[in-house]
Amino acid sequence: MLVLLTLLSEAFSLWPLRKPLGSLRRRQPDASQVVPLTESVTASALLVCAPEVQLPQKPRPAQSTDVAPVRLQQGSLFATVGGVEYELLRDAQNTLHASGTSDERGLFLDFSGATDRGEHIASLGQLSCERFMAASRTKRWWMGPNWGSSAAEVPVETQFLLFELGPDAYALVLPLVSGDFRASVRGKGEQLLVQLQSGDPDVRATRVEDALLVAAGDDPYALVDEALRAAAERLGTFGVRTQKKAPKELDQFGWCTWDAFYSAVDPAGIEAGLASLQEGHTPARMLILDDGWQSVAQEGSRGYRSAEAEEA
Repeated sequence: MLVLLTLLSEAFSLWPLRKPLGSLRRRQPDASQVVPLTESVTASALLVCAPEVQLPQKPRPAQSTDVAPVRLQQGSLFATVGGVEYELLRDAQNTLHASGTSDERGLFLDFSGATDRGEHIASLGQLSCERFMAASRTKRWWMGPNWGSSAAEVPVETQFLLFELGPDAYALVLPLVSGDFRASVRGKGEQLLVQLQSGDPDVRATRVEDALLVAAGDDPYALVDEALRAAAERLGTFGVRTQKKAPKELDQFGWCTWDAFYSAVDPAGIEAGLASLQEGHTPARMLILDDGWQSVAQEGSRGYRSAEAEEA
């Protein structure tokens, strides 16, 4: 993905500058490389006839199979990675319990509250890490990356949290969708909180099983792969990437008009963009015409309520 973005940024001069359509320099496209476009184009995607280009591939580090067991002991979460014991989270709230079914790839945590609610919040404890990478929901349909080194920097609606414990030691907190409830995590001071929501005030529970998964290991790639595989097997509601067949179009270099034009896409701009990619020796094999999302709420609204429910 990074390679694609880099190539687009360097080769397609219209994108990084966000120039208005009136200032675009019209290029004469090569008819053998660009599919003619008219005002009546209605297709959302089409293939462009151009020679295939082999993009450089960055070698991936050899994966380790050393996934360290995580244990909950006296209210804190521990893992021993590479012979070193790490305390991942200290003083977790007593409403969180280790699942009765063990899995060597990670520790599944259940939630047991005092009252029947459609929303619960509990503390996972004080976060200990060198640095972290989080993916949090920024809109109903988007997630964005965040980086930091303390719990206070973990954003609301975080759905993936990978953090570094020390040299070659990593841990993962993976909130899950289990039964009628969806989990997410966020920071508050030095504490990492887990928030459980059914999305409906009439759908209530005092107990949520398999609310989230905590895992640790010496290789972040293997750690994520094994944790997702464990969650998929436990929940039975989704499959991991290796179990899915990717469409053949993913093997081709493509261009989506969204970043360049958003809703102002038109034939002249598309032809200029394709010509620019061709001149930069990165011809597009696939073109996606994307004029934005259908509006369902006021632009800029978060689209969901950030709850502040507290356990009694």
